[in-house]
Amino acid sequence: MSVICITEDTRDLNFAAETDELDYLLKTPRKFDIIFDDATDPVEMPILAYNVEYVSGSAARIPRLWDTHPYDPWAYVIRKSGRSKGGYNWEVICEYERVEEPLETPFRLSYGFAYSHELIDKDKDGSPITNSALETPDPPLMEEYTDLVMRFEVNWPRNDWRIPLLAEYGNVVNSDWFFGGRYAPGTCLCRCIEASEARLAGLWYYMMVIEIHVRPDGWQKRFLDEGFRTVVKDGAGNPETDTDGNLKFKTLTDTDGNPLTAPVMLDGTGSRLAQNATPVYITTKTKKEKPFYIFNLNPELIRR
Repeated sequence: MSVICITEDTRDLNFAAETDELDYLLKTPRKFDIIFDDATDPVEMPILAYNVEYVSGSAARIPRLWDTHPYDPWAYVIRKSGRSKGGYNWEVICEYERVEEPLETPFRLSYGFAYSHELIDKDKDGSPITNSALETPDPPLMEEYTDLVMRFEVNWPRNDWRIPLLAEYGNVVNSDWFFGGRYAPGTCLCRCIEASEARLAGLWYYMMVIEIHVRPDGWQKRFLDEGFRTVVKDGAGNPETDTDGNLKFKTLTDTDGNPLTAPVMLDGTGSRLAQNATPVYITTKTKKEKPFYIFNLNPELIRR
């Protein structure tokens, strides 16, 4: 109950090549004839035909799934099939598929937009939004905000040194210039990173999806400088401190000496904003910054 002979049939070979989006595929088969001994149960033959690789005395070797082609390391067996040719003779067909080497292929880039509703404090020209008395709306205005989305698809080795660092890059903005110097520090937000394990022949790797949201005016937050108190200053305009070195503050009151029920605008230094002066906004960074150079996403490497 065994295979006694394997020979490779090199007659009537063929290939087929076709495009697959930005890549190409090459397909070609190899065919093998198997002879079983006369004690083999026909019901067992399909199992033996699938599992057998070689037998003593036969030069031919039947490849396994994922095995590479002897003349192309990036063509590998994607399918094996077999059929009885009558009696104790079987044919096994190994189908190879050849794709581009995944770690050498350029990344793919697609563009889109992300929409969100956010508080707005400036108009289309960048001027503060206020009423005729230079007061900001309460509640603040909200508007749909649109960000450019860059979606990169790229392959990384499974043991890539950057993989352990990915945990630090969620919701992080760039501290360096990104994409060949096109986008300034602080304008790109790493919104999403996905890594899917994949295999090609004997190579294991990750198919990465890196999603970057671009906001030209940056991801910092702005708020109107206003409040219910001011910083106490001396005659020279310098802030005063107590014996512990803490700033002194003065609570603002109305003409009757009662605490205010609405905040007043401040000038950015802790003093009350002068009449008819432009409202002051405080800008603060709320997101961590990391260098994006580790992604190695340069325009020169894009698919052409």
